[in-house]
Amino acid sequence: MRTGGVDFRRAECSWADASAVVVVSEPLREAVRPESVDLDALAAEVAAVREDVRAPAS
Repeated sequence: MRTGGVDFRRAECSWADASAVVVVSEPLREAVRPESVDLDALAAEVAAVREDVRAPAS
């Protein structure tokens, strides 16, 4: 992402369902190469967060 002429890197996952629209984002330091990010670990963290915010089905 580029804002005000400055590049920002982040690993991001989002979802939407009947009860929420959620974005989980982790900023990355400049020295971190995007291809070195452990996306499986981020996905596991996001899955845990999703369970915490999910509303019961009616």
